[in-house]
Amino acid sequence: MYNKVMKSLQKRILLYITGSLVLLFTILLLLMHHQFKTTVIPLNESLTQQIVQAKSDQISSWFSERRHEIETIASIAGEHAWSREEILRETTLLEQRMKGEYESIHVVDANGESYANSGQHFAITNRNYYRELEESTKTYAISDLLYSRKNDAEIVVLLYRIEPLANDEAVYIAAAVNIEKMRKLAGEIEMYDSRGKLFTAPASSLQPADNVNFSSEIEGLSGWRVEFGVPRSDLEQGMIRMQQTAMLTALLIILVLILLFSLFKASIVKPIRQLKTVMQQTSTGDRSIRAVVDRQDEIGELAENFNTMLDNLYEIEKEQKTLQFRMIQEQVKPHFLYNTLDTIRWLASGYDAHEVVTMLEDLSLYFRLGLGDGQTFIHVEQEFRHATSYLNLQQVRYEDILRYETELSDAASQQKMPRFILQPLVENAIYHGIKPLGDKIYTIILRGYLANDQLVLEIENNGQRISPEKQSLLENMLNGEEKPAEIGFGFYSVYRRLKLIYGSHAQLEIHSTEEKTLIRICLAEEGRAADASGTHY
Repeated sequence: MYNKVMKSLQKRILLYITGSLVLLFTILLLLMHHQFKTTVIPLNESLTQQIVQAKSDQISSWFSERRHEIETIASIAGEHAWSREEILRETTLLEQRMKGEYESIHVVDANGESYANSGQHFAITNRNYYRELEESTKTYAISDLLYSRKNDAEIVVLLYRIEPLANDEAVYIAAAVNIEKMRKLAGEIEMYDSRGKLFTAPASSLQPADNVNFSSEIEGLSGWRVEFGVPRSDLEQGMIRMQQTAMLTALLIILVLILLFSLFKASIVKPIRQLKTVMQQTSTGDRSIRAVVDRQDEIGELAENFNTMLDNLYEIEKEQKTLQFRMIQEQVKPHFLYNTLDTIRWLASGYDAHEVVTMLEDLSLYFRLGLGDGQTFIHVEQEFRHATSYLNLQQVRYEDILRYETELSDAASQQKMPRFILQPLVENAIYHGIKPLGDKIYTIILRGYLANDQLVLEIENNGQRISPEKQSLLENMLNGEEKPAEIGFGFYSVYRRLKLIYGSHAQLEIHSTEEKTLIRICLAEEGRAADASGTHY
């Protein structure tokens, strides 16, 4: 009976999966067809238009370069009052340098006679572009499409006015620009078995009626445009092919899924059920239960990873219990330490040992603030008190060479910061900056203030500077390199804690000269906001 029910259930599951997949792929095909019609084809048309526009801009840029070349010669000729021969000599050099770009370059006099370098000349007074420039104040004029007398090549003439006018023999420069280059650029549009074409008014496109035509005016050449025609069937051909491919792919996926489900349903479902049973048994509290790993496939890896997860979980629970026990023990130590220090201070006060009393008070304050109540973040004011209690203790030992000052603004004092940041840096300043010298009194200055929404903490001393080699190692470490052996743990621990807590919102800077060494910590407002929310490492 059980086998009949299982077989019936498996058939129903297979039927449901097959029907769901067929329905799903049918919906996907319909959505794909709609998406192609409303998005892909318009996108193809938009991209094609952009290509035509880009080619039009390229042609415009090419022609603009020719115009600037003639403009430059005309400008120099006007400024230096060149003669006709001097201008022709310069234009000959341009023709040689830009071989093929210009059909010829002439100089036109006040009577409309056009002179070439060979000495031949002819009148252009009946040309439209000449009359256009004569009757206006424009700097240049461009002709319609013309054909060169020399070799019947297609050209446009660029007529440029020479200003200021120096003599009547050189009034204009007429450059016959070969448009073959522009036609080649337009023909570089090759898509859908079609090519781009260059047109000029009043010529019209000869594209077939069923074409989708794309056109773009050429800036700087009035009436000229680039045209590109694509048969509408070619635009839709991609859609049809993709739909056919999607249908075949969907059919193959359905057949493969059905086949895989039929072949592997037992080998997949059974071990998963076994693994599920093991998972349920772990809730009984028996820590010896493990999944059987007898397969080399993903299910075997799943079982092995489950066993590893159990081992790690039990190990973490063990460590947590150990840490909880140690924390309970550690809670007793500060209380005992404070009471002991108070007893010693009371005994010392009975013998009028005021310096001992002061040191014990500073030491008690140092431990109380340093150990605290386990909080990660404290007020800046408390951190400063912790650092100054340490400095008071060190002043007793180095009273002949050590002084300190604190500068803490009211706004900064109530900001939050990680505990035990300043003391390691102050300790470095004493043992590496002041102690090695020991020849006079040196000063450590602690500062805390807000600047540009940042909390800035500074530790400055006027003792021995950091060597360039060591400073380079420190800067490399601050830039992400591994901690070098020459760098002490105190400075490194401050840097790592700041990075773990604030990430990119914390900056640690080092500046060391002969006059002073400055360590600056900048904590951005975003990072301090995370502090206030209780975020900690």
